[in-house]
Amino acid sequence: MIRKIDRFILYRLKSIRSKFLLGFFVLSILPIILISISGYQMTKNIIVEDNFRYLALRNEMACNAVLQFLQESRQMISPFALSTWKVYQRMVDYFRSSTVGERPADPQLRQWLDVLQRSGNFRNIWLIDAQLRTRWAMRPDSLPFPKRLMATLPLDTMMTLPHKQRHPGHDFFCIHSVRDLTGRTYGYVVGQLNQDALLKYFPRKGDARRDPRVYIVRGEGEILLCSRQGDIGVPTLMEARAMGSEEARIVTLENGEKVIRHVRPLGFLDWQVMSEIPYRVALANVIRFRNQAMVGVGLLLVLISLLAFYLSRLLTVPIKELARTARKIGEGNLAVEVPVLTRDEIGHLARAFDEMRLQLKDLYENLEKKVNERTEELKRAQFQILHQEKMASLGLMAAGIAHEIGNPLTSISSVIQLMKRRLKDPRNQQEMEAILENINRISRIVRELVDFSRPTSEELQPTDVNRVIQSAVGIMRYDQRAKHITFHVDLDPSLPPLTLVADQLQQVLINILVNALDAMETRGQDLYVRSRRQDRQVIIEVEDTGIGIPEDALSKIFEPFYTTKEVGRGTGLGLTVSYGIIRKFKGDIQVESKVGKGTTFRIILPIEPEEVAA
Repeated sequence: MIRKIDRFILYRLKSIRSKFLLGFFVLSILPIILISISGYQMTKNIIVEDNFRYLALRNEMACNAVLQFLQESRQMISPFALSTWKVYQRMVDYFRSSTVGERPADPQLRQWLDVLQRSGNFRNIWLIDAQLRTRWAMRPDSLPFPKRLMATLPLDTMMTLPHKQRHPGHDFFCIHSVRDLTGRTYGYVVGQLNQDALLKYFPRKGDARRDPRVYIVRGEGEILLCSRQGDIGVPTLMEARAMGSEEARIVTLENGEKVIRHVRPLGFLDWQVMSEIPYRVALANVIRFRNQAMVGVGLLLVLISLLAFYLSRLLTVPIKELARTARKIGEGNLAVEVPVLTRDEIGHLARAFDEMRLQLKDLYENLEKKVNERTEELKRAQFQILHQEKMASLGLMAAGIAHEIGNPLTSISSVIQLMKRRLKDPRNQQEMEAILENINRISRIVRELVDFSRPTSEELQPTDVNRVIQSAVGIMRYDQRAKHITFHVDLDPSLPPLTLVADQLQQVLINILVNALDAMETRGQDLYVRSRRQDRQVIIEVEDTGIGIPEDALSKIFEPFYTTKEVGRGTGLGLTVSYGIIRKFKGDIQVESKVGKGTTFRIILPIEPEEVAA
């Protein structure tokens, strides 16, 4: 079943419509989804960081206020807050002589207790003697302070005790001992802090975003006080690793609720201030935006899918019609017209296809004529190949003849030189000198024929370019077409040797010189051959003063079998082969020509770094 589904999917993806719909989805819907997700994540992170900073600021303010309240309360209830040591001694005398339920009679002690009562910092105050009996309490209806706790308390401390309400929390107490100069303890002053006065420093009403839950905790998360008594039952236990250090993070509570929490040490005992905002409240706007974006993207997906389906039909229907017409044309029915259903690129394709149909129709009608023309072209190419082979055989024959002529010429030259030395008549010597000069000319022609007919080597060697130029010019001087031509050779003697095949470069020069002689057959008498160095290049120029090349033929002269000469006078391969040879040497051939003024062929050969060093 899975294989069938895979085959169906692969089959459907082969169609243009499926690929178009898939591409449309990837290029339109997918970016919208990714941008929406990215925007949601970025906005969420910004809001979370903003809440972290807000909670940190609220915690800092709460820490300062709570710490100030606790320190102020401890200082107020301390017996050492009494004005003089004499008054403090009266407190000692009170514990020595008073009875249970008796309020201190000393006016200054009464004034001190009234100040504590009016301050609002204390819910209750106890005066307890050394036997842990309650002598006096600010609220007579309150229970006596537990003796078992007094027996275990250190002196001069602050402590918390769980209160007896149904919800968790603690009451805060300040305890100070009353001693004489010897250090003997006569009693204790115990104050129960007023939590309502402490809670006024915490936000308790309003928006949960701007009024977070604030806790005072100790140890490993034991709750001492909460800003919202209705929320104090919310599980807020903290991991031990978070205690004692300032930390902000997102926490999942035991009831599954996520909160944004910040914890800050109070700097007093092991107490800490902890603030938290429900995650769903802090990110309510972001979550609402996410839900709206999901609905919007869903609707957009439906609309774009419908649009993509409609556009795919506009695209595929003309293509299917074009395919059906192509099959008919492939069956040989060239009379059927290609339907043009649109004005877009597919319509242009259909029109081009119809033009191709008409051209095929014309081609079939003129096929026999085309075949005959191609046959003639093949015959000409075959003739040119035979001509090349004949020229190669002629070269071998010329080499043999030159060799046979060379030996007798050597003998004749020796005899003439002997005769010249024996003859005393100056006139006879001049005649012998003329004979020797022509013999040397014949010898030079024979030597150049031998060099020209020698088999070509493909090995790259350091080559004297000027010497190759002189050899090619020397061969062409004896051409019948060169009798009325004046060769002007200007070679740069400072050219470095180039690494190439000398015979192939000579072949290129001879091809160009032959074309120059043909161009000057009816006009022109000067042929210029130059060489020079330009930067890292060697440039060879062959400039004739012939009839020139038409501008429309300049771009075709290097094409195979293209020639401007009469039939039988050129193969159309000379310049093609020459261009290939120069390109093999990493060079180039440039042509400049003006009809009626002449043509310049420019061979450009690169100078390699090692050749520059040489």
